Amino acid sequence: MSDETNVTPKKKRGRPRKVPDVPLEAGPLAAQDSPGFDVSSPTRRKKQIEIVQRRLKGGHLFSAPSQAIPLKDKSMRVRWFNRGISEDRFFVAEQQRGWIKVHVNDVESLDAVSGYDRTPEGYITRGPRGQEMLFQISLVDYAAIEAAKAAANTKRLGSAKARASAAAEATAAQFGSQAGEYVEQMSGDTKVWRGPAD
Repeated sequence: MSDETNVTPKKKRGRPRKVPDVPLEAGPLAAQDSPGFDVSSPTRRKKQIEIVQRRLKGGHLFSAPSQAIPLKDKSMRVRWFNRGISEDRFFVAEQQRGWIKVHVNDVESLDAVSGYDRTPEGYITRGPRGQEMLFQISLVDYAAIEAAKAAANTKRLGSAKARASAAAEATAAQFGSQAGEYVEQMSGDTKVWRGPAD
């Protein structure tokens, strides 16, 4: 018997990395070699110059703003709803809030929708197991809903004088009448001075 032992190398954990075995001529550069593709096309360079000029003027040097999803119907507004927040999120959006699911035919350019997938019916989703879905609503309806919400909030909060009076009463109940009078004189501003910083 020899002193040498057969040692098998340890297997690496996880899945082996798949490397596509694609010849160079079939890769992404192949489109440039196809007939009719002109690398020196002035329209390609013109578009690139326009984009760079827009970036320089618009102040988006470091990052671009989030991309708006262009719909064919310009009178609509879009929003993603996430079912990961609550299971009935899609139902509530459509049946109780008035939003409509966005179909792939509603979108002007699918390239503007990053990382999208589609349901078997053709609605746009994204995320693991399609937990986010894209919805749309009319801009007019959206503005009306936002205005109604703002009016309801204003009504609930009441006037500045009523808010100051409520803050003064609450302060007086907690800290005494002198503190309540002070808050009322300050028109409800309840910022508390805690003394000099150490």
